Amino acid sequence: MDFLGLLLWIGLFINPFLGYQTGEKWIGRLTLGSLLVLMGLFLYRHSGFDAYESLQSVWDVLLTVYLLMLVMNSYLVSRRLVPELTVFHISFIALSSFMLSQIWSVLSFKTWKTSQLVDTQTLLLTLIIALILLLIVCLKMVDRRANA
Repeated sequence: MDFLGLLLWIGLFINPFLGYQTGEKWIGRLTLGSLLVLMGLFLYRHSGFDAYESLQSVWDVLLTVYLLMLVMNSYLVSRRLVPELTVFHISFIALSSFMLSQIWSVLSFKTWKTSQLVDTQTLLLTLIIALILLLIVCLKMVDRRANA
């Protein structure tokens, strides 16, 4: 497993904790329930049964929804902890993470194609970079508030 895959799995396991930190119990319960279903499908997938092919689309949809919940929970927790975080900060983080993932892809593959704009690996890299940048910005703002 590569480093980015490991970061993604860490994000998947941290998501229920972020869900409970939003202040809404139903979001935390929904996140924890979807993690349990996701892990159940993952174990079923690697158990050797042949019937998994019919559940492939369910796996893809659930993983996509769970990653969107990770982004939503991260945003809600950062807005709760750092109220001065504006839409400008969030858009700048999203744009810079997308640009960094495109640069990473160009340096990795030594070429650039227009299909890289919506490539799954590049979008997952964008998500990981955006969450790391959001964490850094939130920690920086909390540190400035603590020093003042």
